[in-house]
Amino acid sequence: MNINEKLQHEDGAEMADPGRFRSLVGGLIYLTHTQLNISFPVGVISKFMQQPSKVHYGAAKWVLCYIVELWSMEFGSGVITWSSKKQATVALSTSEAEYIVATSAACQTIWLRRLLVNLQQEQKGATEIFCDNKTTISMTKNPTFHSRTKHIELRHYFIRDLVAKEEIALKYRSTNEQLADILTKALSKEKFCYFRGLLGVCNFESRGSVEM
Repeated sequence: MNINEKLQHEDGAEMADPGRFRSLVGGLIYLTHTQLNISFPVGVISKFMQQPSKVHYGAAKWVLCYIVELWSMEFGSGVITWSSKKQATVALSTSEAEYIVATSAACQTIWLRRLLVNLQQEQKGATEIFCDNKTTISMTKNPTFHSRTKHIELRHYFIRDLVAKEEIALKYRSTNEQLADILTKALSKEKFCYFRGLLGVCNFESRGSVEM
């Protein structure tokens, strides 16, 4: 996705065929189940389903061109869960937004830990969750932040208890290494390809037919 492009509902462009646009975007949404590297741009263009303009249609075709170019891709990194969507709760700062997201990640992590227990694969020690905001990490450990965070909904403090119980460990990771960015923002080609590689998305080389 073009990092300098800001799609808007009222862009003054000629209207596109809504039926064709929805069909295209619907197909792209289906592909996100196995190709999470397109989750962010598909999420952006899906906001314009009702009244798409030719600018929106062009953005959708841009994603499609990327898919066609790399259509024979395999997904084998072991990534089994992810999320890319608008945050339902209003936050007053970036740190608070990160805190809320970290809580959601913690809830998913606890579910997975319990699932592994049922599979007789109990995890020892804390599960690490990486965050590029140091203030957010401090908010999960330091009660003195209460005066600045008391307006945050109580349910989001669940992560603080998990950190205290050492089931979750929130660790700092530089934004240049924050893999989740591929799901939340438009990136330069170099960074996008780097993160895509970390996800395990790669070209699949056909090795010919298999004799039965």
